[in-house]
Amino acid sequence: MHADQYYWPLDNDRTITAWIPLQTVPKNLGPIEFSAGSHQIQEGRDLAIIDSSEEMTENRLKVTDFKHIIKPFYLGEVSFHSGRIFHLAGANTTDKIRRVITIIYMDNEMQLKKPKK
Repeated sequence: MHADQYYWPLDNDRTITAWIPLQTVPKNLGPIEFSAGSHQIQEGRDLAIIDSSEEMTENRLKVTDFKHIIKPFYLGEVSFHSGRIFHLAGANTTDKIRRVITIIYMDNEMQLKKPKK
């Protein structure tokens, strides 16, 4: 699990990602998964998306009451999520390519800030 906001040097968190499958995405193709309500926690906000940070974040989310949401997506469905919500695209256990596009929307008055090192 990760939150996208880490990668965006933006001065606020008013962002929304549209996850748009270009095909039906059953569970074995790895649809997007969410930890509903996880935008409320602060831990893991400054972590790069690497195996060790994803493991730490998943362990933290296991001790919360946040509901884990995973469902198949059908052609024509779109998922929207905040840049602060912890999510992942599940493992694709098929021999097919998962075709998805994402579009990031942000506040019209958004400003860039200097990235953290």
